[in-house]
Amino acid sequence: MNKRGIPQWLILAVIGILMIVGRQLFKDILYVVFAIGLMLTALSGIIAWWKVKSKAPEALSHLLGNCLFLVAGLWILLNPGRFDSLINILVGAMLIIYGVQWLIGGIRLGHDVLIMVLAGITILAGVVIAMTNAATSWLVIAEGISLIYTAIVGLLTEKRFA
Repeated sequence: MNKRGIPQWLILAVIGILMIVGRQLFKDILYVVFAIGLMLTALSGIIAWWKVKSKAPEALSHLLGNCLFLVAGLWILLNPGRFDSLINILVGAMLIIYGVQWLIGGIRLGHDVLIMVLAGITILAGVVIAMTNAATSWLVIAEGISLIYTAIVGLLTEKRFA
């Protein structure tokens, strides 16, 4: 067995387990990394404008956009829990909108019962997700499971081809 790859697979498995057990910690870390990346991108755009100091409308709109991104990144950095709630509201709203569209489509297709039931389930899931932190928690759990699966497959593959 190739022992060089074993530590990386074990680290992946441990990260996957920690993601499932400590979901909130990983979400907070993810939001901080996202906020810092957003702020660094915005700062680089502001610095690029500062070097040129163009008064052209498109340059000023890019400057304004970068300033807004900088403020948004700072807000996310200071309020990761509220950002988490915002993501859940957006995902829930999208599911509600799709559910309503499917419901209307089911009615147009001559009251297709299956489509209407699926639309109702989608709308209900959208309401539940919008009212709870379910969406991001489910995503972190799914990612943790996928890391564990990847680690297991990697370990088995290394053993098989060693």
